[in-house]
Amino acid sequence: MSLQNINKERGFTIVELLIVIVVIGILAAITIVAYNGVQNRARTTTNQANAGELRDKAEVYSADTGNGVFGTAATLEGLAATDTAALSPKLKGLLNEVAPTTLPASGTPTVISYHICGTTGAKIGYWDHVAAGVRYLAAGTAPTDPLTSTC
Repeated sequence: MSLQNINKERGFTIVELLIVIVVIGILAAITIVAYNGVQNRARTTTNQANAGELRDKAEVYSADTGNGVFGTAATLEGLAATDTAALSPKLKGLLNEVAPTTLPASGTPTVISYHICGTTGAKIGYWDHVAAGVRYLAAGTAPTDPLTSTC
């Protein structure tokens, strides 16, 4: 054996190690961003489903009254559990009869707002985590665009 082979050590150079660390960091960053997007879409879907359930209950109440009148949030909350338009305990905890634009703009807002628009409709607001803004569902003849309606 020669003296040159005895002193030669095996291993990685610092450049090789740095390249591996950078690649791992890039992959981690991509994964974190993708995970946050999935969470936001899931939260939005949950809020939209809750708002849709409230819209359905309001439309059932309107059909039950026979005159197309939509009940207030308090009316819907006060219905007996046996009534087809009665709100579930989950919805009662989320319902807030305030202006939809006053929903919180940070954190994880889950409040569902409910507004009667005249006597023929209602507007349900929920927080869209993806767009970071309030979205609306219409019941009856209520407009979903907040700029075209005073309700």
